[in-house]
Amino acid sequence: MSLILIFTVGLISTLLLFFKKRLWGMILLLVEVILIFSIWNGFATEYVLRQFQIHPRITQSDWKNNNLIILLGYGSTRWAQDEQLSSYPLEVSRLYEAARLYTSCTQQKHSCKILVSCGDPQRFGKPEARVMADELIAIGVPENDVILEAESRNTFLNARYSKKIISEQPSDKSFDQIYLVTSGIHMRRSLLFFNFFDLDPIPAPASHLKSLKSYSVASRNFFLLDSALHEATGIAQFHYYNMMGWNKKN
Repeated sequence: MSLILIFTVGLISTLLLFFKKRLWGMILLLVEVILIFSIWNGFATEYVLRQFQIHPRITQSDWKNNNLIILLGYGSTRWAQDEQLSSYPLEVSRLYEAARLYTSCTQQKHSCKILVSCGDPQRFGKPEARVMADELIAIGVPENDVILEAESRNTFLNARYSKKIISEQPSDKSFDQIYLVTSGIHMRRSLLFFNFFDLDPIPAPASHLKSLKSYSVASRNFFLLDSALHEATGIAQFHYYNMMGWNKKN
């Protein structure tokens, strides 16, 4: 997305210069140079990241009697050697954070479940929720404490189907509080969707992205900026759909 923005500004400035609109063409050309430089050296990227990574990491938790940790997926990857599926590298921090919170809860003698939410948007033939659940079980989380939500294909559906599973719990097993585990940059949009379904989870960010401060070319800063712009687009789309009445709770 950042490259598309740079290309668009460059194209417009070129057209303006071609049609002898030199003042505006030079202004846009200057804007493009400043934009490229500010992304390369990390300043623009860092500013944008701060607008989304607003929730601190949980260091101490006030566990209730019955707790639920909702873990959102990021993607699966297939190993070339044996075609086995595992969580995408950027998802590992989410798995760790969910397992860490679960361990903290159970060590304090409270009941805790992990709801793993994601279907198979990549069409690997195995839901991402199943992949993550197997990895959680492999590191010691009891299978009875893992709940699968394997239908969703995006964050909005993560929230909708999680709400459905939670509402179907027996009254004597209802959850006293809910934690939401996802990447720090994804948390703001995720909370927007989950609060739309009246779940009001406690944010538990699993990662905090930082730009690379450098005066040489840092391609990572373009990737991070694109991630933030993706979140901004998702939030804008949600509000537009709300305005049009297209967001449905069932």
